Amino acid sequence: GRGGPQRGRGRSGSRRSSETSGGSRSASPLRGRSSKSTSHSPERAAVEGGTPALINEGLGLGKEEKAAQQQVDARMQEAVEKALKELVHDMKKLNAELSAEVDKYGKLDVFDSAPFDEKREPDDWKHYTRDIKSPMWIQKIEANRKAGTYAGSKAGFDLMRSHAELIGNNCMKYNKCDDASKVWYKAGQKFLNAVCRMFDERWEKVQEEVFRPLGRSHSRRRGT
Repeated sequence: GRGGPQRGRGRSGSRRSSETSGGSRSASPLRGRSSKSTSHSPERAAVEGGTPALINEGLGLGKEEKAAQQQVDARMQEAVEKALKELVHDMKKLNAELSAEVDKYGKLDVFDSAPFDEKREPDDWKHYTRDIKSPMWIQKIEANRKAGTYAGSKAGFDLMRSHAELIGNNCMKYNKCDDASKVWYKAGQKFLNAVCRMFDERWEKVQEEVFRPLGRSHSRRRGT
């Protein structure tokens, strides 16, 4: 099967550590200086003025600034959608690597599908969900992306990140780093550390794609 030691059995039955959602790590990249700094083009001024909500409501921005903001929003949506698709691919690749570490025979799938089959393994699933209130796995994230759950926005990017981190956190919580489940706990820890790096790097690329055409540095926005 996909077993692991003790309670660590299950592909992702070793992952996730509760409802931790560390996704919302960055404030909106559209937050910046006041649009009253008039030496910039309308597009740059739109980016630097207020939040998208204020802009969409038309508070304090003229037609040129609104049009510029729409262009920035379109670039953001396109860049985020591209990043989310690539991140799913990267997580699947990571899952294959970690599954091979857990099972040298390559028969286990650690994080891609559900930790237990609810229909075929009802007792295991019931036991798992008693400890883990928000189960998460890569195929579920992929389905969410295709369904538009994450949408092409910073908020959607952060939500997908929180779901990816949930996989690793749940794994560590369920396996608790005892001797019998150590291999599963470590797999969850590696997954969590890797996806945090992945999302950080992808967000840097998103900002480059969105803001480089404006001729402005996004370095001061890093991590915000």
